[in-house]
Amino acid sequence: MTRPLHNEGHAVNVTRSRRLMRLMRLMPIRRKPAASRPAPGRKTYPLGGARVEQPDQVGCAGIADLPMRRGCLCPVAVMDRFPRKLLAWRISNTPAADFCVAARNEAAHHCGPPEIMNADRASQFTSCTWVDRLKRAGTRISMDGRGAVSTPSSSSASGDP
Repeated sequence: MTRPLHNEGHAVNVTRSRRLMRLMRLMPIRRKPAASRPAPGRKTYPLGGARVEQPDQVGCAGIADLPMRRGCLCPVAVMDRFPRKLLAWRISNTPAADFCVAARNEAAHHCGPPEIMNADRASQFTSCTWVDRLKRAGTRISMDGRGAVSTPSSSSASGDP
């Protein structure tokens, strides 16, 4: 904010602009620190020791928040982890779990359900809608963090488990 105010001829420093923004409760559009920390009481799904060795064994999903002037866009991608092939994607202007499930259903329709689905801890992937859909398909669930599924490139160089 300091630079635009200087361009308009106002003499303010960084400290004053931050104080005024805080008083007006204005916040910059950016991700807060530790935004993907799970809520207390949320179930985690580690799969320690599992290795990806063939296609259609492990699928992965990821979501992002792209801030826009009015709201945000949320793209989601569903991939096969071994060949790193994009199977399906969707984009939405609401961070609901429904469009994530639709992308997962499209990927499962084209390639079949994977044995394991790995995702981050975003609220869309910890929602009952996402988890129930995976359980009904007989897919095991893994979430990033401690005990996540490892790919050959992230495992040891010797190839030993």
